[in-house]
Amino acid sequence: MSLHVLVPRDWTVQGGHVLLENVERTLRRAVPSATVFTHLEPVEDAASFADMGLDRDSTVARE
Repeated sequence: MSLHVLVPRDWTVQGGHVLLENVERTLRRAVPSATVFTHLEPVEDAASFADMGLDRDSTVARE
């Protein structure tokens, strides 16, 4: 299971990490056989919305 979590740009790394740990724990409890990969991105970055699949489009410009 792979998911991107978009958060406000001004969040701390620690804040994002805590959120993702909770999300991953919840998903593993719901689907015990799942392998969970999460990726944190700033919601303000338009490239975050183009990054929905496993194959990142390397042509999308980053700020």
